[in-house]
Amino acid sequence: MKEKRFDRRFSQKGFLHLFSVCFAVLLLVVFAVPVGAEESPKEKYERLKEELAGIEESIEGTRGNMAAAEEMRTQLAREKEVVDEMIRLNQEEIAQTEAALAVKEEEIAQKRQVIYENDQLFQQRLIAIYKMNNANMITQVLAVDSFSELLQAVDALQRISEHDTDLLEMLSQQRAELEAQQAEIDAMLQNLNNVYAELANNAGILANNIAAQDAAISQAEAELAAQQVAYENKEDEVEQARIAYEAMLAATRYMGGSSAGDGSEYVGGVFTWPVPASYRITCHFGSPDPNGNGHLGMDIGAPTGTSIVAAGNGVVITATGHSSYGNYLVIDHGNGVKTLYAHCSSLDVGVGTVVSTGQHIAQVGSTGFSTGPHLHFEVHDGGRQNPINYLKG
Repeated sequence: MKEKRFDRRFSQKGFLHLFSVCFAVLLLVVFAVPVGAEESPKEKYERLKEELAGIEESIEGTRGNMAAAEEMRTQLAREKEVVDEMIRLNQEEIAQTEAALAVKEEEIAQKRQVIYENDQLFQQRLIAIYKMNNANMITQVLAVDSFSELLQAVDALQRISEHDTDLLEMLSQQRAELEAQQAEIDAMLQNLNNVYAELANNAGILANNIAAQDAAISQAEAELAAQQVAYENKEDEVEQARIAYEAMLAATRYMGGSSAGDGSEYVGGVFTWPVPASYRITCHFGSPDPNGNGHLGMDIGAPTGTSIVAAGNGVVITATGHSSYGNYLVIDHGNGVKTLYAHCSSLDVGVGTVVSTGQHIAQVGSTGFSTGPHLHFEVHDGGRQNPINYLKG
């Protein structure tokens, strides 16, 4: 019994010390922060969230640019495939035309030989005609014995003249045909070469454009990688700022500030007993201390290391150390309802952990201002409440 009174007396004394420290901190927060001082945890948290959103927007923009570059590269690659196929077909046509040209050149060579032979024959006939003077021709005509022979002689001379004329015309026509065929093939080959040059130029342009898109894609990938690293780093900063902000809110609420929750519906019902292995209450809520102040929680005595469980479903919003509370954590159950677990030997969950009713969260200890191993358990619901009214049984 004496040990129980000592424990209660010491706990009340510890609470008075805690209250004085908290009140001093409040005064510093409210009155000692000058205008233009370092940003508050809330301001820092909001600023970092905006910066994180900005990085995320930049990432989306970079991804959009990269997607557009990849789409353009795909389109250019398809176009280049078509041009390459056209070049291949053009080269085949050029090869076929060159083969046809070789055949034509062989035909032309043969015709040139024929023309040359006919030309030699024609020259010989001209020489023969030149050597045949008019006197001889007249003598041949006068040497005939009858009119019939005269007609035959005149007809022979006429046929010779007509044959020479025909030969001359044939030679001229053959030369014209050869020149036309040569010009046609040359023009066809020149046209094919022009087409090839244009296609090759287009292929080069497309290749340069593809290379430019490859460079744009590589640059976008590098930018995206850097942005993702920046995003992850900023996420860590935001998480640290959130923890600091929520810790500040929790500390403010326990020092008499607002106890409003996150607006979610409280669905925990009555709480389960936080120390299943022990139901020994060493100090009740409201028990007076030597100064006449009521104890603001309920102490449950248990050996060091005894398991402490979550009284209800919720989220851990504080898990830290304190001069009076020692190692303690706070669970937000929604709608402004929270529970506090103090003097723990170890905290086995961290800030942000979602816990369920009866889940292990810590171990009984005697850290902070404590006379022995026990759990100091508080319930906050618009202010500190008697935990007995919230516990099952």
